[in-house]
Amino acid sequence: MDCRESTVGVEFVTDIAGELRQAETCLQQGQLATSEKIVNSVLHKSPENVEALNILGSLLATRGNVDKAIRVFSQASRLSPDDTQLHFNLGRCYQLQKDFLRAKQSFQSAVNVGPDNVAAWSVLAHLHETSDEQDACVDACEQVLRLATPDDGGRLLRFDALLGIGTAELKRRNYSRAIEALNAALDENAMDARAHSKLGAAYMQQDRGADAIESFLKAADLRPESPVHLMNAAIVHLREGNLGMSHDLIQQSLSIDPGNRRVLSAYGPLLWEMGQDDRYRALFDYDNMISSIDLVDPPQGYGSLASFHQSLIQEIRDHPTLSGGRESKSTTGGLQTGNMFVKPTPATRALYGLVNAQINEYISSERHCPGSPGTEWVKEWNLIGWGVILSSQGYQSAHNHPSGMVSGVYYVKIPQEVHDDGQFPGCIEFGPPNDQYGTRREPPRHRFLAQEGRMYLFPSHYWHRTIPFESNQERISIAFDAIPRQKPTA
Repeated sequence: MDCRESTVGVEFVTDIAGELRQAETCLQQGQLATSEKIVNSVLHKSPENVEALNILGSLLATRGNVDKAIRVFSQASRLSPDDTQLHFNLGRCYQLQKDFLRAKQSFQSAVNVGPDNVAAWSVLAHLHETSDEQDACVDACEQVLRLATPDDGGRLLRFDALLGIGTAELKRRNYSRAIEALNAALDENAMDARAHSKLGAAYMQQDRGADAIESFLKAADLRPESPVHLMNAAIVHLREGNLGMSHDLIQQSLSIDPGNRRVLSAYGPLLWEMGQDDRYRALFDYDNMISSIDLVDPPQGYGSLASFHQSLIQEIRDHPTLSGGRESKSTTGGLQTGNMFVKPTPATRALYGLVNAQINEYISSERHCPGSPGTEWVKEWNLIGWGVILSSQGYQSAHNHPSGMVSGVYYVKIPQEVHDDGQFPGCIEFGPPNDQYGTRREPPRHRFLAQEGRMYLFPSHYWHRTIPFESNQERISIAFDAIPRQKPTA
C-alpha cells in the first residue's frame, strides 16, 4: 500500500482495522504526519484501542518524544498486560532514556507473558551482562539458544548469546567455560573481533600466553582501527618478560591513536619495567597532576556540610542500583551503585554541579595542562558518578578509568580509623597497576588522605586503589568520570 502525506482526510477508510493498517504502513514508510492523523482519528473514536496506542507510541519514539511514548506504551500495557510486544516496546523506550533498571523490568515482563519472545530475551541478556548479573545473563542467553534457529537471523542471535555466556563466564572467572562458549561463538561468526579478544583474555588468565597473543592479534587484524587489541598482546608479552616485543606493540597501538588513555595506562608500567623512569614520570605525574579540593561551605539549600553529607548518604543507600558482589568491578567488601547522575536526587544534583565546576577549573589551570599524553582536555563532557560504601577490610583494587578524561572522588563519610599513620588505611593510593601486568619492578606509591568534604581530581589513565582498613563504621564516597563528548583535536 502506498502512503503519501496529504491534507485530505481519510474518509475513504471506514473500518478501524483498515485505518490501523494504513497508519502502520505510513509509519513504516516514514510518513509520520499522515500516520499520526489516522491513529488520532481512531483514538478519538476508541480511546482504549491498544493497537492504536501501540502505533502512536512507536510514532512518538521515532520522533524522539520518548517521555510521551513511555506514557502511551504504559497505558497500552495496562490495558493489555499479556501483550509481550507492548512490554518490549516500553523497554526499548527506557533504553533510549538510559533508564536501564526500568528497561530490564519491562523486558522481564515481556518474557514473563511471552516466554518465546527471543528478541526480549536477547536484550535482557545484554542488560544483565552490563549490570554484572552474570547468572541471570547466562540464563537469558540459554533461552536465546533454545529459541533461535540457525538460519541467517537466528545465527546472529545465537552468536550474541554465546558471546554473552563467554563474557559472563570470563567475569565469573570460569575460564574453561568461557573458552568453550567463545569458541562456539566463533564457530557462528569467525570474523568478530570481540570474541577473539575475549578469548585472548580467557587464555591470558590461564597463563596460555601464546594462545592469548594469537587471539589478540586476530582481533587486531579484524579491527585495525582499534589500538586496544595490540595493547592486550603487549600486556601478555610484558607479563612474560618480553619487553622489546611489548614495547613494539605499544608503539603500534599509539601510532593508531596517540592519546588513547587505555593504551597509555599500559604504557606506564612497561616504561617503569624497562627502567625508563623519566618517561614514566612524565606520563604519570602524580605529584603535580593530582588536585585536592576541600569543600568548606555546603551547597545552596543545605544548612551545613554535615546535613549535605547526610542527604548524600541517604540517596546512595536508597539508590535502586546499589548492590555488592559484582564480579567485574574493583570493589571488594562493599556496595556500589550505578550512575547516580542519571535523574539525580537533590543532594546528588548539587554535587553534580560542584564536580563539574571543579573539573572546569582543573582543565583550565596551566599547571594541569602540561601537554603530556593523556592530558588533552576537551570543553564538553558527560559526567557519570557512582556511590561506594566500603565496610571493614573493604577496598578497591588497582584500576583506572580510560574512557574518561578527568576522574575523581568525593568523600562523604570517613571513619576515624582512616588517617595518615604512614600506612594510610582507607586512603587512596596511586602508582602500581593491577595484578594482570605481573611487573617485577614496582612503581613508586603515592598516598593521599581520605577526608570528609575532600575531593581529588586526576587524569583518568592514572592507576589508583583504596587501601584496606579496619573499622566498625562504613567509608562512603562518590567516584566520578568526565567522559569526553568528542576526541580532542591535534
